[in-house]
Amino acid sequence: MVETLPQEPRSSRAKLYLKALIAPLCLTMIAIGQIRNARSSNLSPWKGGGFGMFSNVDRPAVRFLHIYLITEKGEIPITVLPGI
Repeated sequence: MVETLPQEPRSSRAKLYLKALIAPLCLTMIAIGQIRNARSSNLSPWKGGGFGMFSNVDRPAVRFLHIYLITEKGEIPITVLPGI
């Protein structure tokens, strides 16, 4: 005689699958929103959620360098040429 395990009702299996999909769907929606914001506005992928910071190649357009020469008369901003 072969014993079989009791089968769960279909509705509870469907609920289990739905629960398993909630986190991936939420993360996907947030990632898509981040990509949209980074491409449609002046938002760096490093900001506004940070999903892009792990997959984005750094480029000069999103890098900011501020140098100031400090003198007795105050701070003088120094211009840095790209690529130097």
